[in-house]
Amino acid sequence: ADVVGLLAVSVDAALAREAEALRAAGSWERYWRLHGLGSALAEAAAALAHERVSALLREAGSACGGRRYSFGFPACPGVERQGELLGLLGAERIGLTLTSGFQLKPEHSVTAFVVARNDAEYFPT
Repeated sequence: ADVVGLLAVSVDAALAREAEALRAAGSWERYWRLHGLGSALAEAAAALAHERVSALLREAGSACGGRRYSFGFPACPGVERQGELLGLLGAERIGLTLTSGFQLKPEHSVTAFVVARNDAEYFPT
């Protein structure tokens, strides 16, 4: 049977607000450093969540941990489907919502689904 895991992670919106305040004040280097930190933290949280989802998938009998796909990347277009994923996850519990353009809010957030198939590919050859 095919199985899919879902995940959503987010860095508190306070980081983005502080970064924006630095940008508005013209503190460009501090802004870029803090913004970059937020992005790195979100990706690290997504990697950890993927590891946990993979472990759960294996415990459930999957032969592999799966590949992680996120809407809006070339291997997974369709960012307008993001709302459905957030709804399935109940992402509002962690304060994760969408902008009118289907972008995640807070900015430093990641959603994904993990396809647990040995033949899953990012770009089929």
